[in-house]
Amino acid sequence: CEAIERLVAELGADGFTPAFHKLGLELFYPLSGIGGLYGVFMLAPKLLGGAYTQLERLYLDRMIRFLAVGVQNVLHHESSITDAKTGLYNHSYFSQRLDDECERIKRHGGSAGVLMIDADHFKLFNDRYGHLAGDEALRSLATMIKEAMRNEDTVARFGGEEFAILLPGASVEQGEQVAQSVLDRIAASRIRRIDSHESVGSVTVSIGVARHRAGESAESLYGRADQALYLSKKGGRN
Repeated sequence: CEAIERLVAELGADGFTPAFHKLGLELFYPLSGIGGLYGVFMLAPKLLGGAYTQLERLYLDRMIRFLAVGVQNVLHHESSITDAKTGLYNHSYFSQRLDDECERIKRHGGSAGVLMIDADHFKLFNDRYGHLAGDEALRSLATMIKEAMRNEDTVARFGGEEFAILLPGASVEQGEQVAQSVLDRIAASRIRRIDSHESVGSVTVSIGVARHRAGESAESLYGRADQALYLSKKGGRN
């Protein structure tokens, strides 16, 4: 297959380890679609029944085509709900999750917190160190914020240098604890240039925290968290 031949050519002989060669793989099926080659499905020789028959090869080929479509659909779905620069969820997905969580609380009770996070003086950082360093700073912020969260929390890049977090089941105190953890983690970090790995400085953030009120809409909850963020910036940032 041309797709597999291109893959082998790109990897070269050194791209396959001795352990890979010891597998003695016999069949190779490309997982390809409109976006190109997504991967390769590989099979070792059969343990029982001799060599693969023509009918078995035909069956496998059809099954792999279905698998390739499934992989393609998953990748396209992920790209539609994530931010390409940071790998976090995007604005529209976060808004939908916030709507869903507010509706869930309305029906079944419970609580939720929202954190709005904005990098302080980010334009000055970009002007001083350049947009490549600014992009690396955004990715670093995204990683640090994500690492401070639980698996059930939703972390999104809301736009520009602003991030949003949904904390299902969180109280005001828990939201404040998470915010302080994020502040401390980011303030203690250093941003490095992606082209030279040179340390260029640090970035701080300001955070607004709000807890869901009984019967409150997603729009109102977000608005209060955004207002808290404004007060945080007005109060001195970081």
